[in-house]
Amino acid sequence: MVKVKVNASDELDRALRLFKKICNNAGIFKEIKRLSYYEKPSERRRREGEMKKRNMVLAQKRIDSGVETVRRNNPKVKRSYNSR
Repeated sequence: MVKVKVNASDELDRALRLFKKICNNAGIFKEIKRLSYYEKPSERRRREGEMKKRNMVLAQKRIDSGVETVRRNNPKVKRSYNSR
């Protein structure tokens, strides 16, 4: 479900751009395009396998570059926001 908060002073064009941006980031447009035609089970498995491979390569690149990705809502990770 997508919600767009619009101020009374905002124009319609700005609200539409914000709506499109939120939908695009949520992957709604991609999902609509994917569901607009029938996909054979073999094609679905192949597509999902390719996505897994791509995600593995990207994760390995992140590890190799030293960039740590920590989820913000992870309660196991303690953070110190005071840098003294």
